[in-house]
Amino acid sequence: MHKNLHRKGDRAVTHACNFCEKIFSRQTNRDSHEIQVHRVDEHNSICQFCDARYGTVQVLNAHVRRVHKKLWVAEKNEYIDAILCKVCGKAFSTLENLGKHTTEYHLGEMQFPNVMNGENL
Repeated sequence: MHKNLHRKGDRAVTHACNFCEKIFSRQTNRDSHEIQVHRVDEHNSICQFCDARYGTVQVLNAHVRRVHKKLWVAEKNEYIDAILCKVCGKAFSTLENLGKHTTEYHLGEMQFPNVMNGENL
């Protein structure tokens, strides 16, 4: 059992879904669950690629990253094509970020002679 539950005195604080029997340790998780699962009429974040609707921008962006292989770049205020890690599939906006990720998480798993120049990607 998760030991880091929020506590009030000697009892764990829980937040019950107002629509089903699910219990959450954090109110924000409960609220997110309610919007995503039960309050679909409030799904105002719309995918510009397929018109799918989501309750939060975070879930919309996860959809776009997973389904359409694109990333939101706030500085450009647009989606760009993602650069995918060949080892784990994680998406990146630049080759530099992919190189940092590869070095930190996959060094030794694959040979990347020159990740920064796009070789072996």
